[in-house]
Amino acid sequence: MTYRQRALQLGAARNACLSRAADAWRRGDGAAAKRFSREGHDLNAKMAAEMTSAASNLVRERSRLAEQAARQRDLGWSDDPGDRTCRGKSCGSGLGVILGIARKDVGDNKLTAEERTECILDLHGLHSNEATEVLEHFLLSVGLLFLFFSRLVLTLPLFSWRMSTFMDWVCDYVDPDSH
Repeated sequence: MTYRQRALQLGAARNACLSRAADAWRRGDGAAAKRFSREGHDLNAKMAAEMTSAASNLVRERSRLAEQAARQRDLGWSDDPGDRTCRGKSCGSGLGVILGIARKDVGDNKLTAEERTECILDLHGLHSNEATEVLEHFLLSVGLLFLFFSRLVLTLPLFSWRMSTFMDWVCDYVDPDSH
């Protein structure tokens, strides 16, 4: 919540300004209503910028934690020699983390190391619209590499009324012909 503290303060100030604008309008003071309304809209823009910054900071913090966990993982987890060099590295513009390369027996020994590479993108703490934007940025920055990942672990925020739209977007992005 500390990342969002400034945005919440700006939201409270915005609400107060808009309330004052409504009161001024009811009193018939159009000039004061306009002034408070503009101030409220300015605070709303600042709040939106702070929310975007908070979302970015949350994702990057969780990414750092995932990097540490991946690097401290048991070395016997994978039998691929490339696992030690790639696990814990960031991917997707620093939003995600490569967990490592799965064992060679995954996929009946037919998958390449790139196809057995696993990464994580942790979206906890984000609102669904923020999660959608972060996921889009992540997938676009990973680009063609995403096609090689056999597993992309998404840790999603709690479901909300917008989450079904988010999940539809994910499915359309990964497989546009799925519907």
